[in-house]
Amino acid sequence: MNENQLLSLVAGMMVLVIVIGGLARRRMKPGESLRLALIWIAIIVTATVAVTLVRRFLH
Repeated sequence: MNENQLLSLVAGMMVLVIVIGGLARRRMKPGESLRLALIWIAIIVTATVAVTLVRRFLH
């Protein structure tokens, strides 16, 4: 998996989170959707950093 594939995967995840957040927002209070979005962004960033570090150690 090269860097471009990793970036497109992250971009795809972010789009998915935005779409899911948009659908879920209708059923939630305003503060909850923002908190959920921040949690998802934190998960994605953590996963991306972890994958990058693992790849760096393997090379």
